[in-house]
Amino acid sequence: MLRTLEHAGCAGIPVLFLGVAGAVLQLEEPRDFGAYAAVIGAAVRVKGVVPRIAIKQGNDGAYAMDMAMVSDFIVNVRGGSEDPSGVRHGTGVVVRNRAEAVTFTRRILACVAGGNRSVRSRPATSFEELWRAAPLPFGKTDPREVIEAVVDGGSSLELMAGTGPSLITLLVRLEERPVGVIAHDVLVGGGALTSDAVEKGTRMTRLCSRWGMPLLVLVHAPEPATTATDIGRQEGGLLHAFAATQVPRVIGRTANATRWIMNPRATGATAVLAWPDPLGRGEQASIDAVITPTRTRNVVSTLLGCAGVQPVLGGYAPAPK
Repeated sequence: MLRTLEHAGCAGIPVLFLGVAGAVLQLEEPRDFGAYAAVIGAAVRVKGVVPRIAIKQGNDGAYAMDMAMVSDFIVNVRGGSEDPSGVRHGTGVVVRNRAEAVTFTRRILACVAGGNRSVRSRPATSFEELWRAAPLPFGKTDPREVIEAVVDGGSSLELMAGTGPSLITLLVRLEERPVGVIAHDVLVGGGALTSDAVEKGTRMTRLCSRWGMPLLVLVHAPEPATTATDIGRQEGGLLHAFAATQVPRVIGRTANATRWIMNPRATGATAVLAWPDPLGRGEQASIDAVITPTRTRNVVSTLLGCAGVQPVLGGYAPAPK
């Protein structure tokens, strides 16, 4: 195990921890504990170097619990010892069976490492199609449909869907570049940020930072969701995560969006873009450019390329140090 983890870190290979129902970890001699501690240490050292994913199933023993604690993302199989708080307060998902766990894990790896033949290089839909239903697609339509008009078709994988529904988090590919997406869901409470949504956004930001994936943040929340006191208490973690991340971060916002926590220009965003507001509302000082929705894909892809984010056609590209 120790050599496997060391090789994964050197070769840039994602690590998958599998917990087996009923497995018992037998540590009898002092040297056994030392060896196991070395394995945990090796798992910790590849943090931020390669993705670490754990699949937990059944009544997992100490090994699975320990491996889950040093993982970036946990796929929990329902019916065993899954801890909902581990998914709510960590970064993970609960699935119904082992087959779903394998499928979900494969989709995560396809997003970060490539090789998914079901992914098309062009979007699954277009803004023209969305406009037939609503003149302002981001304010009138499920943001998932808007995202599908920007990213590679079939590449979207939603994470942490069971918590903080006013904010959605996804792994996608944009012209073969792995990208993390955080977006307001205006169909849920107008996109107002709750404490669960803020925690969810914080976890997603830190996950993308560990995996070296750029962030695309889509903002549409014209009115503050909380008081100034609530902002300081609940949203400080998300603001800190944005400020601490070293990955390229492109902010897309409607011109009248005023939620400062989601578009903090001063914390190092690579670019802040906006779609035009037909009513002419909103300040433009913190916006780098106003673009039409149809140009979003090309502009974001160009910005990511200028920031040094390269397409990943096969294999995992470890985060630069």
